[in-house]
Amino acid sequence: MKLVKAAILASATGLAFCSCSNSDTNAKLKTKMDTVSYAIGLNFGQAVAREVSQMPGGDSVSTTCFKAGFNTGFKNDTTVKALFTEEEAQRILQSYFEEKQLEKNRKEADEYQQSRAANDKYIDEKISEGGYIQIENTKGIECKPVLLKVTEPGKGDLIKETDFALINYRGSLINGKEFDSSTKHGNDPAIFPVNRVIPGFTMGLTALKKGAKAQLIIPSELGYGRQAMGSDIPANSILVFDVDVVDVFHTEKEMQAYMRQKNSQNK
Repeated sequence: MKLVKAAILASATGLAFCSCSNSDTNAKLKTKMDTVSYAIGLNFGQAVAREVSQMPGGDSVSTTCFKAGFNTGFKNDTTVKALFTEEEAQRILQSYFEEKQLEKNRKEADEYQQSRAANDKYIDEKISEGGYIQIENTKGIECKPVLLKVTEPGKGDLIKETDFALINYRGSLINGKEFDSSTKHGNDPAIFPVNRVIPGFTMGLTALKKGAKAQLIIPSELGYGRQAMGSDIPANSILVFDVDVVDVFHTEKEMQAYMRQKNSQNK
């Protein structure tokens, strides 16, 4: 806990006492408990500031009113009447956050509908170009199919969801911006369980064989959906993957044997 860390740090430095010239306070740190009290207040203030900044409408919180409410609540002085009871304050906050959540939901729904129309148009255009296999969704999600363009068919059986795939890949948005690739994580191909990636990627891989090279176009609903993934993948993004299936392992034991051999070679 940061508060504990602050107290330990203050103890270790001998609690150097000094006057406070900060314009936000007239406090004079004359005693050990003055210093400890200020450290506690600073620690909590910084923590509260971070929490408030993440709340809906947090940037509009009135510092003056916040301080007034905090001072009244902190003093717990029965001679000073608070503007609300504790229960009333809870109801006010609950109502406010519910209202903000509804606003957020409506905004996201509008953005999704706009993106959905543009995304569906993009995939329909790719279908009309020809050369893509349409993999119908079996994940119970209403959306366009995953598109698969195979440039090298590979050999053997189709990859199963229970397999482990060793692949080189590059992931990009429809504007060509790369958001991930196997080369970002080292020189070796990536290896992962086929059934533990985004649904559209699983669907695409299970239509391929060892040695195959292909491009996958994954509707946002079968990718990360309405959730943005950092600054690289906006919400409602179609994902494009160029993949090269280097090898396929049917059991975890086979995969681990490969990993041990690879590790010994790299030593």
